[in-house]
Amino acid sequence: MQRASIVAMVCALKALAVGAQAQETAMSLAYRLEVSAGRRTYHTIQTLFRKAAGLCLHAIEVDGVEIPYCQGGVGAPVVLLHGFADNKETWMPVGAQIARRHTLIAPDLPGYGAAGSIAPDQATLPALAQQTLTFLDRLGRRRVHLVGSSMGGGVALMMALLAPERVRSLTLLGSMGPEVVVSELKRRIVERDENFLLPTNHSEWEEMMDLIFSRRPVMPRQIRVYMAHRHIAAREIYMRQFDAMIEPENYGFPTDLSGLKVPTLVVHGTEDNLVHFETGRLIAAELDNAELMMLPGVGHAPHWEAPGAWMKAWRRLTSRT
Repeated sequence: MQRASIVAMVCALKALAVGAQAQETAMSLAYRLEVSAGRRTYHTIQTLFRKAAGLCLHAIEVDGVEIPYCQGGVGAPVVLLHGFADNKETWMPVGAQIARRHTLIAPDLPGYGAAGSIAPDQATLPALAQQTLTFLDRLGRRRVHLVGSSMGGGVALMMALLAPERVRSLTLLGSMGPEVVVSELKRRIVERDENFLLPTNHSEWEEMMDLIFSRRPVMPRQIRVYMAHRHIAAREIYMRQFDAMIEPENYGFPTDLSGLKVPTLVVHGTEDNLVHFETGRLIAAELDNAELMMLPGVGHAPHWEAPGAWMKAWRRLTSRT
């Protein structure tokens, strides 16, 4: 009787294990299907927005790295540089407006989006700035308007420092720069050894989005699932690139920016958790020819949260340069 009980218990445990495995397989399949559906929807939406803005996809090789980019419109060239762990599609909210009066060029920076991979020592701001200047050489674009968000703002500022004669105007949105006040991102890294830009699961990705945006854009769940999956899959790459980028010897910003005379618009949200708004204030104060626009209640992505608040000032800037 005792042996029969043990056998029954073993059989029951096996049945539970098989059931749990089947449930896990079903959940895994459902997740993969949701990611796949989100991927299709995401790329369909991006294609529609590109077509509406008159943009086409291109790619060019720069120093052995393939750089995909969107281009369209007619007029003085405007180069849009995305932030860390982002891609050229981030400019969707303002792309059509810019392409009406300018030639829009929005690349995936090396190591991001669909661009080719790079070594960590090529992920620093000075290296990305030099690679972007070479990219523009390959396109035959000598002088351009630069617009950069976050890390892309840091790259744009570095390009202006390296080659000011090539920059007609500079627009910095929540830009990296000399640190004045510790941001929420930096505080968590120092105090908790936690980088919310490097989520390990969907829940952490959702928290990251809440911290990036003060006014978070509405997205269907399947697109969020796909974007989280894509971001988490690249986590190890992003970690190496982030660590290389923020190393003090690699950061590259001079303490004195007063020698830079490029006409500049500095835009910063007061609720920015990634780069404290005092960084934007310092950049504008240091530069010789800069206008500062502080956006109350806006987070780290003014091009998503409040494009109308700064685009008018941007048009004035580009019309006189």
